Amino acid sequence: MNKKVAIIGGGASGLLCAIFCAKNSCDVSIYEQNTKCGKKILVSGNGRCNITNKNLNTKDYFGENPSFTLDALKSFGFKEFSDFASSIGLLLEEKDDGRCYPLSNESKSVLSLLLKSATNLGVKIFTDKKVTDIQKICKEYDSVVIATGSQAAEHLGGNDDGYKFAKEFGHNIVDTYPSLVQLHLNSAIAHKMSGVKTFGEVTLLINNKKDISTSGDILIYLLWCFWFCNFRYFSKSKCSFDGV
Repeated sequence: MNKKVAIIGGGASGLLCAIFCAKNSCDVSIYEQNTKCGKKILVSGNGRCNITNKNLNTKDYFGENPSFTLDALKSFGFKEFSDFASSIGLLLEEKDDGRCYPLSNESKSVLSLLLKSATNLGVKIFTDKKVTDIQKICKEYDSVVIATGSQAAEHLGGNDDGYKFAKEFGHNIVDTYPSLVQLHLNSAIAHKMSGVKTFGEVTLLINNKKDISTSGDILIYLLWCFWFCNFRYFSKSKCSFDGV
């Protein structure tokens, strides 16, 4: 009898997990709270899906123990992901800085191929099904995977369900805070730049003195300015410099 696996969350991690479990002869069910899977996939990379980076390493992760990611990156690094993408018909475009996008430049093609691969392998997907009782579902399946994501993008379904489930199993939760934030622009012409993405540099001044500078992509969206950069910094002023 095949092992029964339940995956809570039908986002990128949940779908990949489902595909690999199904390939290993598991009977897999995905429970997605939204009416459709992969809503965050569709908006990632400004609709283009910046799916991975060829140069990923433990220094790209922030936390009390960034080396926690070492085993994952060793067992499923860029080559392994690239091979997986090819196996489901997903062609990648590698940029000079290591960023990778689908060759189609469309997030919807990524989601479509993930869903197609999962369903072809027999994965059952239940949408509009919010799991609230983690103990109950654990009794119904041999294994349960929590792939709920974080609280980011609440309008797309982001919430703290995963943290609550983890607490029920005795895990301690480190307080989270936004790492990609928006800047208000005091400008009458900002709306005319809406949708524009360009490469630029930003400098953080503390008491009118330069504290740090970095460069990256800037996306102007309505009256917000989003900054995407590749390193994380926490200054003495308690200001997160990971997307300011």
